[in-house]
Amino acid sequence: MEEMRRRPDAGRGDDAIRNQFEFVKICCDVAKLDLTDFFDQWGFFRVGEITVKDYGTFRYQITQPMVDDARSYIAKRKYQKPEVDITLVED
Repeated sequence: MEEMRRRPDAGRGDDAIRNQFEFVKICCDVAKLDLTDFFDQWGFFRVGEITVKDYGTFRYQITQPMVDDARSYIAKRKYQKPEVDITLVED
């Protein structure tokens, strides 16, 4: 999260969804791993519209170009996939 705090917001209000994709990129960069399978399983790459009521009501539009940009950014780094399925990690 510290790395996220160091970067400027990618968007605010209804455009704040762009921060979600910055978070995905940062996680991959910090871990030096391709975590796209993990984020895909958790729904980060679902295209469509969602409404979130948290400190206000926001309508987010997730587009295919947003998803493609994040995936392309990660693919260009040629990070390895995790050796284990991290979706199974429990605390």
